[in-house]
Amino acid sequence: MDLNNPWSALRARGTGILVCVTAAAVTVVTGCSAPVGPFEPRHPPGCSGLLFLGVRGSGEDPSQRLAMGTTVYPIYDALRRADRRLAGYGWPFDAVRPDFAQLTRDAKALAHFLNRRSRQCPSERVVLAGYSAGALITGDALQSATLSAAARDRVDAAVLLADPEFNPADTRTAAGTFDRRYSGSPRRLPFAPPLARRIRDYCRRQDIVCQRQDRAAGKIQHGNYVPQQTCQAINFIESVAHLPRTKC
Repeated sequence: MDLNNPWSALRARGTGILVCVTAAAVTVVTGCSAPVGPFEPRHPPGCSGLLFLGVRGSGEDPSQRLAMGTTVYPIYDALRRADRRLAGYGWPFDAVRPDFAQLTRDAKALAHFLNRRSRQCPSERVVLAGYSAGALITGDALQSATLSAAARDRVDAAVLLADPEFNPADTRTAAGTFDRRYSGSPRRLPFAPPLARRIRDYCRRQDIVCQRQDRAAGKIQHGNYVPQQTCQAINFIESVAHLPRTKC
């Protein structure tokens, strides 16, 4: 097992054990043990003007921070403080030891949720934010062939942080302190316009998850997206979604 390339091994084998190795890269923030306490609410909030949907990383505790995780929640919290009309929902999935098959199912489930939401709440706008495994789920859902045009049009903004399939060549969306020589594995296909202008995909230099081939990459940078990239994400969301400005 290649500890420097756990996500590629996961992609190749689809085993839950290797996801725990990926989650070990998140140990700075979370860890790979089973969370303590009640899980996230099973039901999303009622229709709103704007829904913030946060998807936590693997190993993050679903009983805290609205099940959004320690990296995504500060983005929601800042936006919510600026505009109390914002509704928040932590996407429910088993983030303890997700394998590749489960992550694929979760991405499809998220796409189907967005489709249903667009029918049930036709005037609601949506903001998406995902970290690590949550970024993978979010990105895959946005690129899913099953995502309807109506649901895609209702996405005001989407931010990915530490996407395991980060593509530095996607110049429309790539952001952060990343080294352009390195990427996630495999590389995500570029996001298609016009949705691409409403997406930012943040990666930090030497983050083992999104800068896979860098021999100097490690766990530390994977846990360092707060506050620099989260503040950039907040400013980006406020700009493209036309939300009140806040300081971060």
